[in-house]
Amino acid sequence: MKLSIGIPIICSLVSLILALLVLFAGKNPGFMEDYHIIMLNTSELGKNLVPTPTGGGSKPSSTDSGCGLPGPFGKICGSATSAVASVVSDVADALDDIEDDIADKLASKLGIHEFYSLHVMDACEGNFSPNATAKGAKFNVTKCTKPLKTGQYNITALFDHELSVGPLDLNLADLGFTKDLQKEFDHIPKILLAMAVIYILAIGFTGLSFFASVAAVALIPKQARTITLANLGIAVLAVLLLLAGNLITTMGAKPAAHKIDDIGKRIGLRAYSGDKFIAMAWAAFALMVVATGYWGWELSRSGKRNGRVGVHEKYASRHSAESNQHSQSRPQPGYNNPRY
Repeated sequence: MKLSIGIPIICSLVSLILALLVLFAGKNPGFMEDYHIIMLNTSELGKNLVPTPTGGGSKPSSTDSGCGLPGPFGKICGSATSAVASVVSDVADALDDIEDDIADKLASKLGIHEFYSLHVMDACEGNFSPNATAKGAKFNVTKCTKPLKTGQYNITALFDHELSVGPLDLNLADLGFTKDLQKEFDHIPKILLAMAVIYILAIGFTGLSFFASVAAVALIPKQARTITLANLGIAVLAVLLLLAGNLITTMGAKPAAHKIDDIGKRIGLRAYSGDKFIAMAWAAFALMVVATGYWGWELSRSGKRNGRVGVHEKYASRHSAESNQHSQSRPQPGYNNPRY
């Protein structure tokens, strides 16, 4: 066991580091931003509001200045028609500006950021760099929120607020935001809160497993079976907690992202699950499985050693009893001996 004890020490240490990164990814702007759980791409949000160009153009054509009416009535009608045409033209020009480069300009026209990334403890927002359509565009984070709590980060309320301060003065209902989409968003804070609690506990037991493994180097020669059992129990708890957190991510957050993407893509809202986050979380779990397997193997070896010791002790005790019995059956010199 001298060298093999390094297996659980190394595995639990690396697992602890990965679990800490899982928990604190996105803690500060730019820190492991691409290790998100769910990323919402809003760079095309509201694209259904942009008119599709037609052969005749989107701007109104000129009209008869007199509306076909004689005298002063014609002048009044002409002035009203010109005013309406001017307003319509201004709106069309604004929409044309958006249409020129929808992926990069629409979000800013609406007054929202281009992406919102959700992590275990935080949510960040910002814009793509150099732009949303560039291949391999990077995340330019502008700010991250405080740790998430149930109801604290209301995504739909945030969108509504930012849309209302935009120049078009829209809300999510105008974009076609449905109740089904709202329902999926309502699940997210609860999922993140459950993940945060479970991963915090998992980190605690993973760290305890590391320190217990280090302590076992000195203590196992004295109390081998007790120390092995303690390490095995701690490692099993760490594995179960990491498994629970990963299952919530894989079976909760990932399907939620797919559902949001499926419902929201028709209004320009896309959602993606964080494959890098999931891979790192399962790597931490796999390492703790190896550490747990080691302690199970060591416990089995300890049982076999104790079994062999028990057999040897039983054999030695039996041999000692037989020797004593044989020595007692020998004739002892004395007066009862017929030779005397």
